[in-house]
Amino acid sequence: MMKNKKIKSKAMQALTAIISLLVLAQAASAIIDPLTEEAAAAYFREKAGENYARIINEKIDSLKNINNLILENPAVYDQSIQKVMGYFVSILQPLYITAIIVAGIYLMFFSGSPGGRAKAKASLWIAIIGIALITASPHILAIFFGVSKAVTLLVLSHSPVNTEEPFVHATDYMLEKAMRIMAYKGPSQYTTGEETAGVAFLLVPYLILEAIFFTLKLRFYIVAILAITLPLTVTLYAFMPTRRLGKLMAEQTILWTFAQVAMAAVLTIIAIGMNLTTSITSFEVTPALRFIMELSGLLMLMLSPFAFVRLFRGFL
Repeated sequence: MMKNKKIKSKAMQALTAIISLLVLAQAASAIIDPLTEEAAAAYFREKAGENYARIINEKIDSLKNINNLILENPAVYDQSIQKVMGYFVSILQPLYITAIIVAGIYLMFFSGSPGGRAKAKASLWIAIIGIALITASPHILAIFFGVSKAVTLLVLSHSPVNTEEPFVHATDYMLEKAMRIMAYKGPSQYTTGEETAGVAFLLVPYLILEAIFFTLKLRFYIVAILAITLPLTVTLYAFMPTRRLGKLMAEQTILWTFAQVAMAAVLTIIAIGMNLTTSITSFEVTPALRFIMELSGLLMLMLSPFAFVRLFRGFL
């Protein structure tokens, strides 16, 4: 009888121990699992932040030679550009030759009125000048691009500091804020960062840098298209029925080419202005205020070619 009681007592103790272990296991799991999940989330937040930082730094590296990007113009003697321009010239030359022949026949064999002969002479000279211009269009563009590049270099030469400094400082400021938000550690030294808010801070510098890079490349491609179609522009401008369209195309060619001067001027002003902030004594230029000033300047740089073209449109 006593033996059975001892067996039952040991069985109850074993059962109690098993139940206690199960309860403790559940409690430990409830404590450890969230910590493990938070550690994993913190690790992935940190790696995501590093990836964003790497992409942004790559953009900064590509824009560190921003002076060369602004100075870049299409190579008019490039074989592909020469081929397309030659195609336009080969189509348009017969039109000019026909106009010259018709005007010459009219002047030689038809007396006409003085006004008619004057118009014929004017058409003859326009056709002669037009065929000369479309034939020499690559050389004209080379001179035109050279003048624009020289003026742009002159503007950039007045910058006393590195023109890429606003990019570097502004993006470093945003990266620092983003990484602090994403990898923040409280008093308990556990990471309690917020990825959504951090990503928002990371997207701002990336989008700004990408927009500036896009603007530079957009100007280049617009100038390239207008340069290739210069023979067509000259032809449209030469004849009265299409002169308005030709005038618009010629105007856009000039404006988009010299937009690089406007971008150089804005970039130089930004660099000089940010350099002068270190000399301000009337109030403190905090890092946040400096960042806002740099951000405003970079937005001005991004919009400068569009503002320049809009401001001077209709000058012809």
